[in-house]
Amino acid sequence: MIAPRFQVVVLCTANRFRSPIAASVLRRELDSQPVEITSRGVLDVGPLPPLVDALRAATELDLQLANHRARSVATGELADKDLVVGFERAHLVAATDRGRARPSVVFTLPELVDLLGRLKPPGSKSRASMRTLIAVAAKLRGESIPEAVPEINDPIGKAPSVCDATAARVAELAAKLAHLLGTTV
Repeated sequence: MIAPRFQVVVLCTANRFRSPIAASVLRRELDSQPVEITSRGVLDVGPLPPLVDALRAATELDLQLANHRARSVATGELADKDLVVGFERAHLVAATDRGRARPSVVFTLPELVDLLGRLKPPGSKSRASMRTLIAVAAKLRGESIPEAVPEINDPIGKAPSVCDATAARVAELAAKLAHLLGTTV
C-alpha cells in the first residue's frame, strides 16, 4: 500500500512574504517526493499578491512568486496536516486554535530545523519517513508548543536590506528543512 502524500502547510501573518518564499523553496527542493505543500496566513487580507519586497527577493533567490495570491487559514483546515511550519509563536497558536492542527505537528521553521538537525547529523544516510521524523522531533521538544520558540520576524515595513536578509534566512532554513525531510515517505 502506498502511503498518502505528506501534507505541509507553511503559515505566516498575511501569506505575502515569509510563507510563500518558504513554500516555494520546499516545493523546489522536495519536487521528487510525494509531498503536498501549501501556504496560508493567519490574517485574511484577501487574494493580494506577494509584497514587492518579497517579489524582488524571490527573483534574487530564483523563485517564482508572481502567481501567488494570499490565502488565510480556514477554521479546522489544518486538522489532518502532517506538518505546519510557522515563523512566530503566534502562528503556531493560530494553527492549533483556528486551524485545529495537532500541537505535535506545529513548529517554527528555525525550531524544526534545529530539532531535525539533532536527529540527523550532516551526511547521515539513515532513512526514516517524514511522519516519523516529525513525531520524533515533537517528542524531543515536548508535545505542546513551548512558551518561547525561535522566530523569524515579519519584515513588512522594514528597509529593503532587512527584507532581503529575512528572505535569505527563510530560504536557507527551508532548504535545510527540505534536506532533513528528504527521505523516503
